[in-house]
Amino acid sequence: MTMLEELSDEIHQALSKARHGQWRVQMGKASFPILRLTGRGFVLAAEDAPGLRGFVDLYDGQRHMFNCLVVACGIQHGEAVFEYKRKSPLMTAPPADFEQDAPTAP
Repeated sequence: MTMLEELSDEIHQALSKARHGQWRVQMGKASFPILRLTGRGFVLAAEDAPGLRGFVDLYDGQRHMFNCLVVACGIQHGEAVFEYKRKSPLMTAPPADFEQDAPTAP
């Protein structure tokens, strides 16, 4: 049994909330905390999401992770569900316009 298995359900929920609490979506200057990530998108609190659609940026804490095009899929139980139409990792350098040779071993 690991140490994490010995923790109470309340602590597991708090850890999960803290882990996902650092993810946020930003549209322009507005930023909204992500309740949870899904395989096809993310979920926000419905009151945070009016008019959110189009191009957004996803952050993990202060680290910019993805540029996304999203659509709203509906509101269920006070949560707004969004799906990615496009999700691109942030590029740290411009793409090369030529084929790069693989490094050779010395």
